[in-house]
Amino acid sequence: MAVDPDCRFLYAALGGPSGGNLPGAVGGPAVSSFRLGAGGELQPLGTHALADGSQFISTDHTGRYLFSSHFSRWDGEPGGGVALHRINADGVVDHTVCRHRTAFGAHSIWAEPSTNAAVFSPATGPAAGEELSNGIFQFQFDARAGTLLSHPSQPRVAGHEGQGPRHLCWGTAPAAPPMAYSSDEQGCSVTAYTFDAAGGTLAAVQTVSTVEDSATTPHEGWSCSQIRIHPRGSCLFAPTRGHDTIASFRIDSATGLLSASGRVAAPVSPRGVNIAPDGRFLYTAGYQTASLVCYAIDEEAGGALEKVHEYTLDDWKSSSWVLPIDLPGPEG
Repeated sequence: MAVDPDCRFLYAALGGPSGGNLPGAVGGPAVSSFRLGAGGELQPLGTHALADGSQFISTDHTGRYLFSSHFSRWDGEPGGGVALHRINADGVVDHTVCRHRTAFGAHSIWAEPSTNAAVFSPATGPAAGEELSNGIFQFQFDARAGTLLSHPSQPRVAGHEGQGPRHLCWGTAPAAPPMAYSSDEQGCSVTAYTFDAAGGTLAAVQTVSTVEDSATTPHEGWSCSQIRIHPRGSCLFAPTRGHDTIASFRIDSATGLLSASGRVAAPVSPRGVNIAPDGRFLYTAGYQTASLVCYAIDEEAGGALEKVHEYTLDDWKSSSWVLPIDLPGPEG
């Protein structure tokens, strides 16, 4: 799921037979558009067919384009890639502008927030027969022209052996240099990158473990999932499935580098994790448990977490995403 920058519209990727009774419903992979009401109600606006199922979507910072990543299928065959889609004046995804094949394991796609001109898509790995997995693909994006192009000189940043970058977040501390951070699925780690705004590229500078005090190595059956940064850029959080914990890291306000600040137990297989817009609470849902857990964030302690409440999810099947948002006002 994703929301536009003004929290007026919500978008949901539908991986298989989809649409149901939604306007413009289609019979395969798609993305559906909704208007967000002041009370959280969703008004269906339309459904746009995709060539392949998408596991992740995000908007650019104008709210006029939607990015999608495609993890395991590309043109109906094993593979992965990314696509750019237009959002019309009514907030509806209505046209696929372009598609780029990257690699099997294309887990996510993100526009760098300060420029809106650089876009990155991590691919986990390694994957059998796929040399380009385990890296971050780099693109140049032009919101005015509506183009997404592979970076001409550095289309991919290779991950180190066993890393598997999965999701990204962006440093927001005002005194720190421009930074990005990846959760590393196979590495059970977080990697920090400097961002070259002029060149639109990333360079890895630090990797820290999310399970460094564990006696079990290698981390068979463990994998990092998503990653989230505090709204003020002071700390970040990365859950590890199998180990079933969430690690907290303090971000140095001058260098942007990380230091471990704590770890808490999480529901079984914590996959979706997110932070309330005001930065006070973190939420996670266990992929294999019918629960949503809320933690209080101690920002001064480097993001140390304390469990506040656990909610039971009715009619639960599996939880992949958590999305706390500030709802629009009555005038929408």
